[in-house]
Amino acid sequence: DADLGDRVVTDSLKLCRALGYDMNTVEWAVRDGVPYAIDFMNCAPDMDVNSLTPHYFDWTVQHMADMAIRLAHEPKPQRRDLKWDTMFTSSRWETPVKGAAATRPADRSTSSAGHADPGNGSASHAEQRV
Repeated sequence: DADLGDRVVTDSLKLCRALGYDMNTVEWAVRDGVPYAIDFMNCAPDMDVNSLTPHYFDWTVQHMADMAIRLAHEPKPQRRDLKWDTMFTSSRWETPVKGAAATRPADRSTSSAGHADPGNGSASHAEQRV
C-alpha cells in the first residue's frame, strides 16, 4: 500500500531527525494497517548486504559515501551534546519537594522493571516490542 509506505518513510525520517542521527535503521511492524516502530535507535546500524538486501545496500552505500564526502568538504559542528540517559531516566528521578532539587537513585544497576540497566535506562528488547 503506497500510503503505508509513505507514512513509514516519513515517520522514519522524523525519528532519525529527532534522535539527531546521521544514519539509522528503523524496523517496523504493521498490524491492522497501523505501523509501529519497534527498533529505531541504531546509531551504528547493521548495514550488511544480507540484512538490507542488495537493492537497499547499494542505496545505503551510495548515500553514506555521498554524505561522508560532503561532510569532509564542508564540515559541520555537532549540533548538540546528545545525552540519551536523561531522556530515559528522568521519570525515575524522585519528584522534588517544593524548593528542593531532584535526586537520582543511588543504585542504577537495575531498572524499575527489574531488568539489567546498562546505565542509559533503555528498556529490554522484549519491553520495546509491547
